[in-house]
Amino acid sequence: MRLINICFHHTTEDITVWHDFAKYLSEKLNEEFSVVSYKSLREEQEALLNEEYDLAFQNPETAQLLFSKGYKPIGRLNEQWDTVCYFSKKDLVRDKNFYRVGIVPLRVIYSTLIELEQIGFNINQIDFMIYKNLEDIKSAVISGEIDIGITRKDSYIKFSEEEKSQLQIIYEFGMGIFHSFMAKESDPEFLEKTKNVLHTMHLNDSGLSILKRLGSDKVVDIGYEFGFLERLNSLGNKIFEYRDYKSIFNAVEKVTNVGIVIFREKVEYANDYVKNITEYFEDLIGVDVVKLLAPSQREESREFIRRCIEGEFFDIKYDSLTK
Repeated sequence: MRLINICFHHTTEDITVWHDFAKYLSEKLNEEFSVVSYKSLREEQEALLNEEYDLAFQNPETAQLLFSKGYKPIGRLNEQWDTVCYFSKKDLVRDKNFYRVGIVPLRVIYSTLIELEQIGFNINQIDFMIYKNLEDIKSAVISGEIDIGITRKDSYIKFSEEEKSQLQIIYEFGMGIFHSFMAKESDPEFLEKTKNVLHTMHLNDSGLSILKRLGSDKVVDIGYEFGFLERLNSLGNKIFEYRDYKSIFNAVEKVTNVGIVIFREKVEYANDYVKNITEYFEDLIGVDVVKLLAPSQREESREFIRRCIEGEFFDIKYDSLTK
């Protein structure tokens, strides 16, 4: 039995066409094919650690993982460049101080977050909520759980007319990437036979019918190096890390009853509470950290601070920081 792994969001939208796709390959290659799919990206990528597939049709991030495991790209659906759109309810208020944005956990999607700034949203005023799939994001926007959702344009088009009557696309753009068919490089005979079947599907009626149901007219070559995906994924990861760090510091700034200091030899960050309980009412950045302590405690503490900077963990408790 040959296994075909299909991207999670494609099968949540329409699994039937992929079963027909598997039957088509079974007839053409005289082997039995079965579809394997998962409900979310997390399930999909966790399974990828242990499972092996003969053929896959996958999103750019999972395709990159398959590539690192020895799979080779053999084609893509023509005219299927991934177009992303941000959407909201039609009554979205545009002058709020805080917006909730729903995304799926794809690093290539993280890289699109900066696009929101192109239409007037400040990334520092946005919190991102992670959802398992695009269907959950749609439901969250409609229910008011989040203000803005992200989805593929071809997914948005398939929303019901009632759903679309409540929604609006606030921004859309092409990412210049697409889903890829991948096959194991360790089985070159199967790879070449499968590639030939895929690239000739449009030449017969049954194959063309399946392609049209998938929103295409033929399978074509990839047309880019996979190093591009690695760089794009890396960019998305950095953007998401930046958002996480900003969220942490925003939360720290709101703490009103605990002093928080980040330092090496000198202070690199201190929240307002620390400024209020010390003699330093101006910016503390660059101040020798021991100067925040009472004079009688400074020399004793300097050695502990050095050991802390070097990575040692311990507790020191003070009844008071200053005199």
